Amino acid sequence: MNNSIVFDMDGVLFDSERIYYRAWFEAARKLNLPEVDTCITHCIGRNGSDIRDYLLGQYGQDFKVDAFIEDIRSEFTKIVDTEGLPVKDGVLELLEWLTQQKWSVALATSSGRNGTERNLTATGLKHYFQIIVTGDMIQHGKPAPDIYRLACEKLGAAPADCYAVEDSPNGVKSAYAAGLKTILVPDMLDPDPEIRQLAFRVFPSLVEVKTFLENLENLEN
Repeated sequence: MNNSIVFDMDGVLFDSERIYYRAWFEAARKLNLPEVDTCITHCIGRNGSDIRDYLLGQYGQDFKVDAFIEDIRSEFTKIVDTEGLPVKDGVLELLEWLTQQKWSVALATSSGRNGTERNLTATGLKHYFQIIVTGDMIQHGKPAPDIYRLACEKLGAAPADCYAVEDSPNGVKSAYAAGLKTILVPDMLDPDPEIRQLAFRVFPSLVEVKTFLENLENLEN
């Protein structure tokens, strides 16, 4: 029985992509930056290094990219401190079930280690993950397969024996390229036919993901 699973974080565990959008727009508004929508869409699911390179390509090598990224983080933290970090429907039930069924559970997020630890601790989810791989641990972020390969390596599981749970096109491409069976739960971006083709299954929420995995267990037993 396949008993290993790797989760993305933003947009999968947390309803955080909308907060990131607000933070991006506020940071961009201060600088009167154009084409922010395009930037956000391109950067969803990517790690900090790739986002930095993209922004320099978009706005020029003289763009104060580090200050801009730091301002986005500051705006995000300000919103979360004021409003909280919403957990997606079905997260707690799914993670608790996976623990009870003794699945190996990992996290593969493009976010940095500090922010990831803070968010998981604040929401009480950290103890559900045996392995946490963050975007600053790998050179090439999503859609490259590196982060999922590292997560599987740390789990001691072959990628073909692992499920991935993703919400973004970049995340789906990453997990698929690494060889995982990718469950897509769309969030801010509607998947196009290419992304749907790469996904092993597509569900509207983690509630349906839990039902799907329960049925797999029942078939095996």
